[in-house]
Amino acid sequence: MRKLWINLLAILVIATSSLSCSDEGSSSNTLLESLGGTEWKYTDGEDVKYYRFRNNLSSPFEEWWGSVNGSCYDYYLSSNASSLEIIENSKDNFKVVLDYGHASETYLFTMSGSSLKLNLGINDGGNLNALSFLFDKTGYANKIWSLS
Repeated sequence: MRKLWINLLAILVIATSSLSCSDEGSSSNTLLESLGGTEWKYTDGEDVKYYRFRNNLSSPFEEWWGSVNGSCYDYYLSSNASSLEIIENSKDNFKVVLDYGHASETYLFTMSGSSLKLNLGINDGGNLNALSFLFDKTGYANKIWSLS
């Protein structure tokens, strides 16, 4: 009987350690994996931008932009670029460069509390521009998509 309890205890210890190992693995997701399926909104009172993320390295996000008072949005899919290069896909950062031949855009996404920060670098034929946006999580982009 004592041997049975020792065997049961050993099985319980092994099962518990296996479960804790698999929990540790799931917490090391990349930022793109964590953002997959989520939608984010930025507005400055006049303009509005929406991003919807896909857990897909060849087409990581979709973007809509327009004016706050407008009912029409421009739509952009990241995979429409001539080339797409993932620079970093870690737990804290997702950085991608989209090249259009004549211009390129560098997107660096990071979480900032419950908001998503985007540092966007634009190189338009040698003219450099740096922009920064802070997005809040939303579900509105899905409504825009269903209207088009």
